[in-house]
Amino acid sequence: MLELIRVPVTGYKPNWFGVQLEYAAWDFYQDALIVSLGALCNTFVFLLLWLTIWWSMRTFGSYPKFWYKIVCWQGIYSVADPLLTLLYDLGAQNFETGDCMKFY
Repeated sequence: MLELIRVPVTGYKPNWFGVQLEYAAWDFYQDALIVSLGALCNTFVFLLLWLTIWWSMRTFGSYPKFWYKIVCWQGIYSVADPLLTLLYDLGAQNFETGDCMKFY
């Protein structure tokens, strides 16, 4: 997304719980796009997995029980992602560049 809207990345720091990107966003819409893309991608992955289950059930009449659980947990994570992101930012004391803190 940063490449698409031509925002330069000034820093990249991998941690054990996530990756901290530093970038030079000039406008509010750039920050809003970058932050919201994470939640949208989680939702897209869940919908893609759901479509796979639907297709498998329609075509073969079954789907492995183990993978149902994986898709269920992905859906729960998609809903809980904003709260978990806030908890990660608070736990890491990432008050300036955390995703939940960018708009304040």
